[in-house]
Amino acid sequence: MKNICFALPLLFFVVFAGCKKDLTYTITASASSGGTISPSGVTTVVEGDSITYTITPNASNATQAIKVDGVEQPITSKYKFKNVTTNHEIKAEFIATYAITVTATAGGTVSPSGTVIVKKGETVTLKFTPNVGYSIQSIKVKGVEQSVAETYEFKNVTENSDIKVAFISTEYSLLTKAPWYLKSSEVQEKGVGPWSPLVPEPRCFTDYMVFSLNKTISKYDVNDQIFGGPYQWSTNNGTLTIANLDYKIISLTSEELVLESFQSSNFKDTYTHNKK
Repeated sequence: MKNICFALPLLFFVVFAGCKKDLTYTITASASSGGTISPSGVTTVVEGDSITYTITPNASNATQAIKVDGVEQPITSKYKFKNVTTNHEIKAEFIATYAITVTATAGGTVSPSGTVIVKKGETVTLKFTPNVGYSIQSIKVKGVEQSVAETYEFKNVTENSDIKVAFISTEYSLLTKAPWYLKSSEVQEKGVGPWSPLVPEPRCFTDYMVFSLNKTISKYDVNDQIFGGPYQWSTNNGTLTIANLDYKIISLTSEELVLESFQSSNFKDTYTHNKK
């Protein structure tokens, strides 16, 4: 009996130690509309353990904020609680995004370029940089021509949009005494709708001019005429007047010259060196 009495305290200690429970804590996760956080809701974590949360915005959304115990954290797709020793909460907030599609012709760059993702309500500024020997010819936003400038700002963005930037060479090109014959002529009523072909009248440039492709004319022969009518070239503020219509240069290569009027009815004439 004496030996049994001494063994009881040791047996009680062993049983008690084996029944001890691990401490646990809770982490409460929530997300606004526009995305998910996983795991969500209330998760129980054993003291000292770690747990990782995955934050995923829906399409056309972005993560706006991640807050842990009310403190904002860097934006990330995963957040890890390490060595948990207290209760926590994590909240993910999402915001709608919109796409601005940026395109440009050869002769310069736009920054940023491609598809630019912008959060709702944000402002983004695009910068246009012509290459050496080029200038900005036109800027169109959703098809509407804008004033030519070195930058364009989309303010308080609330919808998808697009911007197209055209660059044009500013190098001078000499049109020699080789005639430029009218190849085709088109008309567009009031600047809208499709271009309609016209039967071109016999017409050609018989002398020379020096064009600058930023829409100005450097030199021309004031006495030169155009076959098919008593029309003389004249210039006013950098435009070319033919047959009482003001034209601007659309394109100019060694083989082809395209002029377009900008009246109530638009005319577009294409000239080549080929008389046929």
